[in-house]
Amino acid sequence: MSEPLDRLAPAEPSDPPALPQGGTAAASAGPSSARRVGWVAILVILIVASAVAWKVMGAGSTSSNERAQGAPAASIPVAVMKVARGEVARYEVFEGEFLPFQQVELHPEIAGFLTAISVDEGDRVKDKQVLATLDVPGLDEDIARSRAQAEHDAHVIATAEATFEQNHQTYLRLFGVSQQQAHLIAEQDIDAAKALDLSSQGTWKAAVSQEAASKAETAKLLIFKQCCTITAPFAGIVTRRYVDTGALVEGGVAAGVQATPLIQLSQEDLLRLSFPVTESLVALIHAGLPAHLHVDAVHDDIQTSVTRVRSKVDEATRTMEVQIDVPNPLLLITPGMYASVQVCVDRHVDVLILPHEAIRRRAGTHLVYVVGADDQVQERPITIGIENPESIEVLSGVTAGELVVYGNLDIIQPGQRVDPKPVSLTGGAHAP
Repeated sequence: MSEPLDRLAPAEPSDPPALPQGGTAAASAGPSSARRVGWVAILVILIVASAVAWKVMGAGSTSSNERAQGAPAASIPVAVMKVARGEVARYEVFEGEFLPFQQVELHPEIAGFLTAISVDEGDRVKDKQVLATLDVPGLDEDIARSRAQAEHDAHVIATAEATFEQNHQTYLRLFGVSQQQAHLIAEQDIDAAKALDLSSQGTWKAAVSQEAASKAETAKLLIFKQCCTITAPFAGIVTRRYVDTGALVEGGVAAGVQATPLIQLSQEDLLRLSFPVTESLVALIHAGLPAHLHVDAVHDDIQTSVTRVRSKVDEATRTMEVQIDVPNPLLLITPGMYASVQVCVDRHVDVLILPHEAIRRRAGTHLVYVVGADDQVQERPITIGIENPESIEVLSGVTAGELVVYGNLDIIQPGQRVDPKPVSLTGGAHAP
């Protein structure tokens, strides 16, 4: 090392230059020592740089050699689950509207003046509760007149019956004597007695009919009297009130009369949830199907079933109306509110099922990544059946017990070696 250093260092003069007056020998040796130290530093830097470059090139060469020799890449951890048997159901979601179970506009049966109305909009009423009363001018007088006529007819009946009995007995006596002794009583007298008997009998029967008519008229007027008191046909809520006290109202049963109703009454402790079903789903909907309701307005979920179907497709909308009866004892739900209806239209049990996260969709096909015993991934096409938001029915392509990759399918390639990590999906029949 000393020889190259001597070649690089400049030759020193044999005799030091003359020093200025007043200088020292130490000061004259400074520049030569500094140059020597600088060359040493440069040489050290070059040696270190060469060593680093050699190591880098050596490491790169080693990596290239390993890649050239096909060294196996590290296995990536993936979540896997077993293909299992379970139950899968297909659901369809509809939007429905709540309607009163019963709703009616109450009309009086006869015309009259409204003397009192005891309810207003929003009032809850009981079955048979009195809601309003009417006054029909002259009705009480007609009832009294009809009753008097019935009493008069009763007296007429009594008189006619007595007359008939007398004439009938007279005819029977004369006829009996004529049978015992011929020609004792003139035939003319017998005929007259018989005619009088039949006439009095007819008068008596006519009186009986007249009394029946009078009683029927009295009964009709009494019904009219009862109709002056309007009662609730069922328990419900008054949703509309159309008239006030003192109004003249028309009878609701008069032909051709557009009568104004008194009130509108709705039954709301039991509601009908009505929703349309498209024509393509009509064959799948029938009474008794399980249904789940979500009423967003009251943040309530209800488990129930389909109550009835109309069994007729509307020609204008090509839909069929379906109804579900929903108890509403606390009146939390108001008619007119909407609900989301989830109906189970198909259900398969004891079938192979997988979650959506284990199935890859590509160009109209469905694939799964099966992890074999050697921890290598196999891409396998499958055929699916019905599905719901949680799981899909697998008809073919895999068997029960096989391991498939769950989630992160985009990072998986066929033939790739993986480190399987079993997972268990709680709450589902498809959990391994």
